[in-house]
Amino acid sequence: MAVSATPTYEVPKLSLSERDQRWQRIRARMEADGLDCLVAYAASGGTGVQYLTQIDIEGLAIFPLDQKVTALTPERWRHWAQRSQDWVQRVLPADGYAGTLRAALSEVRAQRIGLVDVRAAGAARHQELLSALSVYQHQDATALIDDLRLVKSSEEIAMMERAAEIADRAISRLLEEAKVGVPENELHADLIHALLAGGCEPVSVISCEASSRPFHPVRRPSEHVLNQGDLVVAHMNARYAGYFAQPHVCVTVGPPSREVSDMFQACHEAFETFREHARPGANLGDVCRKSLAVVEKAGYEWVKEPLTHSIGLSQQEKPVGGSLPEPYPDYELQQGNVFVVHPWVGHMADELGIDSGGNVLVTKAGGKLMGRRPSVELFTATGG
Repeated sequence: MAVSATPTYEVPKLSLSERDQRWQRIRARMEADGLDCLVAYAASGGTGVQYLTQIDIEGLAIFPLDQKVTALTPERWRHWAQRSQDWVQRVLPADGYAGTLRAALSEVRAQRIGLVDVRAAGAARHQELLSALSVYQHQDATALIDDLRLVKSSEEIAMMERAAEIADRAISRLLEEAKVGVPENELHADLIHALLAGGCEPVSVISCEASSRPFHPVRRPSEHVLNQGDLVVAHMNARYAGYFAQPHVCVTVGPPSREVSDMFQACHEAFETFREHARPGANLGDVCRKSLAVVEKAGYEWVKEPLTHSIGLSQQEKPVGGSLPEPYPDYELQQGNVFVVHPWVGHMADELGIDSGGNVLVTKAGGKLMGRRPSVELFTATGG
């Protein structure tokens, strides 16, 4: 029985059909912009390489207009770059990028190159890459890729739905475990376990706060012990096959206070207002204005957190709405956009506020909340 020379890891992947359709769209945009090659860089935060190749590790992608795609990565990561995806067969070692990049570009005979996420490289790496590109005409093409990423394909949406469903299971776990006497850090561990056991990636993170006067989830697990009357506010960043779902939830330990109930009512109405108007052709700024007006009419502020932002391979992508100094972005919504919507409702001076929401898919019928929940909900813990 023959054994494959490069076995692949059993991790969720997008299909070759998805690759072919995506590459066709990218190359059509390259041709329209007069580019015959893209060079994308990924280290910490850049996801352009991942969009082009499905490779989510440090390295470069050389993406010609009409030739095979090449990935360059340090030797220590090459096994992962080769075996975690099946889109790109040519994965070369590159412990020094300049010489390897020059050789790869000479093979494709590029003339005009578009650079993706290269500006995000550190100063030394940025200079190294530019020195290898000095004999070519080049321009920044990050916006080209960012624009294409805004509209999700059916396969991308399916991955985000999966992430949202796993996060919903973690929410169910939170409802069971949030009880008087339980430390916050134990809740945090339960939620992380639920995400990883469900199939999410280790980069999935959670911010969590339990307090009778909530304001914003803490960035590290607290040792605070839950009391009757606490409200647990949890922000989840669940990633599956590279794609994020970001539900924000509120869970009361015991009956909610009138103060919390009133804030959540305004949050729910603002969220539903966004969903109602999130249709193809609508202006995102107008939708944000209508949603935030609900919060203001109820007598609350909204400035603590953005109302919404696009989401996908990154936790937060542009455009961002409901965030100062430009809360009403001029962007025409399209079928297949996915935005995280989580209205913050509260009073800044009192350091009091909550938010709740999740991934919303733009459809002709309005915004669809991803996952199993029909809408945002003020949960009450069931653990006793």
